Amino acid sequence: MKNYKKTVLFIFMTAILVSINSTYSFNVTKNPYSRNRWYENILDKDTRKEIIRMDDQLFGNRVRYYVRGLVKNNYTGVGINNALIVIYNSHYRILAKRYTNKNGFFNFSNLKFGKRTMIAKVSAKGYSTLIKTISKNDLVYGIDFSLISSYNFSINKNQTKQIFDPTNNAKLVVHGKILKRLDNQPVQYPVTINFSYIDPEKDLASMPGINMLGVSGRRKILTVLTSVGAVNIEARDSTGTRVYIDRAKERRFGLSTRLEINLTKFVKPGAGLTRILSWQFDENRGDLTWRKTKNKVKITTENRVRNEGNEDSQSYWKTKAVINSVEMAAFNLDKPWKGVPVVFYFKERYGDGRFQIIIESKTRTGGNFLVSRIFNSKNKIAVFKVLVPERNYIVVKVKTHFKQKIPKTIRKYRIPRARYFYKYAKNYTKIVDSRGRPPRWRNLGRILF
Repeated sequence: MKNYKKTVLFIFMTAILVSINSTYSFNVTKNPYSRNRWYENILDKDTRKEIIRMDDQLFGNRVRYYVRGLVKNNYTGVGINNALIVIYNSHYRILAKRYTNKNGFFNFSNLKFGKRTMIAKVSAKGYSTLIKTISKNDLVYGIDFSLISSYNFSINKNQTKQIFDPTNNAKLVVHGKILKRLDNQPVQYPVTINFSYIDPEKDLASMPGINMLGVSGRRKILTVLTSVGAVNIEARDSTGTRVYIDRAKERRFGLSTRLEINLTKFVKPGAGLTRILSWQFDENRGDLTWRKTKNKVKITTENRVRNEGNEDSQSYWKTKAVINSVEMAAFNLDKPWKGVPVVFYFKERYGDGRFQIIIESKTRTGGNFLVSRIFNSKNKIAVFKVLVPERNYIVVKVKTHFKQKIPKTIRKYRIPRARYFYKYAKNYTKIVDSRGRPPRWRNLGRILF
C-alpha cells in the first residue's frame, strides 16, 4: 500500500512539473490605433524555462520592456509576413529573435533593457535588410519598420558585375576577386549581394541608424544628416558570413568598387555641390550612427540628349554622383548640418491617445530629413526631444489613424542657428554639449489635437 501511494504521488508531482514546463503562451492583445488596429501581439511560443533562462543569462535584473510593432512594405504600407526581427545589444550580441505573423505584426515579451541602446535588424525575402538603433523611448509604445525592395545578385571570384537597383537610380560595379571576410577566412563563393536605393523623397523611414544622426572627427561630434541619395549594400558568401572590400587586393589588382547615384531631382548645378560628403553605416563594425568616410564624391553633369539605343542609356542621368572604393555597407550622400535641440509636447484630447509624429524637412541644399515616432498621451502628455537641422524649416505631422493619408495636424517651424556642438554621452542614450553639459532644449510649444 505504501508503494502504491508513493507511485501515485510520483505521478502527480511529474504531471505538475510537466505542466509548469509546458509551452507558455501570452494572450493575444490588440492595441487600437484609434479606429484601426496599430499593433497585434502574436503568441509567444517560448517555454517558461526558456524565458527564465533568457532573463537570467541574457538580460539580468533590468527594466522589462515589450518590444512590439509592425514590419511593412514602405510603398504599399502592407504588413510583411514571416519577416525576421533580431534584437542585439550594443556589443552586437543576439538577445532575441522573432518572425512576424501573416499581417506583419511582431511581439517580444519579457525583453529587458540595459542602460545602452539596442540594435534591431529586420530582414525579409525580396527586401533590403534594415538596421535600426533603438532606445527605450522607441519601445514604450511600439516601433514600425519600413522595408524597401532590393535586387539580389551573385558573383564568383573572377567575375565583375555591374548592376542597377530596382528603381534605376543607383548603379554598383563589384569585382569578385577583391572581397574578403573580417575573420580572415577564405571567402566561400559565390557571394550574394543585396543592393537597393533609398529615395530621399519616399524612403527615409528606411534609413539605418537613429534619428538620421552621424558622427565625425575624433571628438565624435553629432551632425544631423539629410540625404540627396542613399543605398543599402550587404554582401555575404555562401556560408552566410558578411563580406567586405579587401583594400590590399584593391591596390594589388588596381580594381575598386564603383557607385553611381542619380542626383538629377535633388541637386542643381553650382548649388553647393562641392560640399556633399559621404557617410557610411555598418553595424558589424560597431556603428550606432552614421560615420563620415574619406570617399571623395565626384559630381558630373551632362547636357547631351539621352539616346535610348545606346548601351549606357539605362545609366544615363543628367546629374550624378560617382564614388569609388565604396564599402559593402549602407552609404549616404548629403551636406551635414549642426543640430538644434528642440522639444515638442503632444496631447490627443479625443480618442485613445495613440498617434504617430513625423518631423520632416527639405533643406536649402535639396537634401531631405525625416524622423518618425509613435506616442501615447492617454495618461500624460507625450514629450519628443530631437535634434533637427539648423536654419531650415521643419514640418511636424500628426497621424491618429492607421494608414491615414492626410495628417490630422500639420505645423511648420523655422529653426534658428545652432549655438553649440553636441555629442552622445557614454551610454548613447543622452546627448551633451562639447563641455559635457545637457542641452538646452528649445521649446516649440504644445500641439493639442
